Amino acid sequence: MNTAFFAPLLEHYQWQLSLYAGLGIVAATFIGKKLFTLVPAFKEASQINIDAFRTKMERPAYAANQKWNRKWSVLYLVVIFGLILPYCLTLEAQPWWKMLLDIVVILFFYDFFYYLTHRFLFHESGFFGGPLLWMHAVHHRQHNPCRQDSSYIHPLEVAIGLGLYAT
Repeated sequence: MNTAFFAPLLEHYQWQLSLYAGLGIVAATFIGKKLFTLVPAFKEASQINIDAFRTKMERPAYAANQKWNRKWSVLYLVVIFGLILPYCLTLEAQPWWKMLLDIVVILFFYDFFYYLTHRFLFHESGFFGGPLLWMHAVHHRQHNPCRQDSSYIHPLEVAIGLGLYAT
């Protein structure tokens, strides 16, 4: 087998850094949740959201959508942490201003293209007449949203959003 094509790809594949990034995200999320609940108002709001989510999970369609998204999230995590991040992460020192600039540029581009996608593919008011309106309709079924409703979307819509971010 000719490995000339794969050699440069494997040379820059940083799976360890991707693993560390994933573990860091999990740790930061766990610690952040604990710190968040130390503020009484946030703790109360969190409990309200948990109660609302439990009530919504009693509805079969809602529970099915959440299960569907949890199942697909495994694939998305493998793609992000196994195929994208290992090529984006580096241990080489970067100046602070370049990191800040990268963050700003990435967020501006992502938000701009997410807006275009949302406007022209998911709503009828766009040039294309909303060809994916059926997909986005899953998201608009929630009329009194709680925090966990952020994952109440069609898995293909998640893939489109992550695909925009990956580019």
